[in-house]
Amino acid sequence: MIPRLALLGFMAAAAWAAGKTDKQLLVMGKKLFLKECAGCHGDAGAKPLEAGEPLNVRLLMVEFMRANIAGRLPPNATADLKKGVELYIRSFNKNVRDAPTPASPK
Repeated sequence: MIPRLALLGFMAAAAWAAGKTDKQLLVMGKKLFLKECAGCHGDAGAKPLEAGEPLNVRLLMVEFMRANIAGRLPPNATADLKKGVELYIRSFNKNVRDAPTPASPK
């Protein structure tokens, strides 16, 4: 359970994020990533994981990434905050794809 003061701070951050530019969302997303995700992934996604490659080099399908962001952030995370985390991940991982890349012919 999220402590009451932390929840209030998170809600204030959510209100701040509403209507911001991508650059502002990126800043907010980085702060949220560092708070909620860096323990396992490292500050810029470079920490090796038992489940596979570090986040900064892993091939990510955008829908899979979005589902994981939504599933791991606090339940009251706004769409803007989720987008901010996505933008931060995209800032250090250039392997995010909208759809699987077809295999090259041999």
